[in-house]
Amino acid sequence: MRLARFTIPVALVALCAFQPVTFAQMDAKAEAGKHFDRGFALAQQGMYAEAVVEFNRAYELSPHFAVLYNLGQAYSALGQPVYAVQALGRYLSEGGKEIPTQRRKQVESAIVREERHIAEVTLRSEIIGAVIQVDGIEVGKSPLPAAVRLTCSPHPLQGIGRGSRNWSCLAKIGARLTFDSSHSRRQRQRRRLRRARRLRCR
Repeated sequence: MRLARFTIPVALVALCAFQPVTFAQMDAKAEAGKHFDRGFALAQQGMYAEAVVEFNRAYELSPHFAVLYNLGQAYSALGQPVYAVQALGRYLSEGGKEIPTQRRKQVESAIVREERHIAEVTLRSEIIGAVIQVDGIEVGKSPLPAAVRLTCSPHPLQGIGRGSRNWSCLAKIGARLTFDSSHSRRQRQRRRLRRARRLRCR
């Protein structure tokens, strides 16, 4: 996916500067400000992965909704729409009425664009309590309470149960998909092959 060059509007910087409580008023806020500035500089250099680390650290030290806007932009530039939508959604929620109407509309439009690159995947397994992993990261245990939101791209899926009752596959996800692990091992393999096909994004 081709991405637009990442920029942070001057209006956002002004928004940070005129908050009643500034980063410099407390040690934690001062440290958060340093991380925010580093993230800003890294993003301008196209080093988005590094910028994400700095923005996340800044928010951890001193939560401020403006940081979430920049975080969302960095995730978008990295081609990670799920995290971009999460960050931008929190930006709108936490910023509330402090966010100008025009900026809110811009962010809402950005969220709509990012959603086009997100798939909802329902993972089902006959193995109750199996650990479900996506991209090597645990997302829960079966049965999962809801669909998993993933970027439209290949993802390794794995279920880890007791003993040798495991399953795994590489699913090329591009739309809503249901992956169902059941019956015999051979049947599961055939089912995985049918479902792990490339589907078009919305």
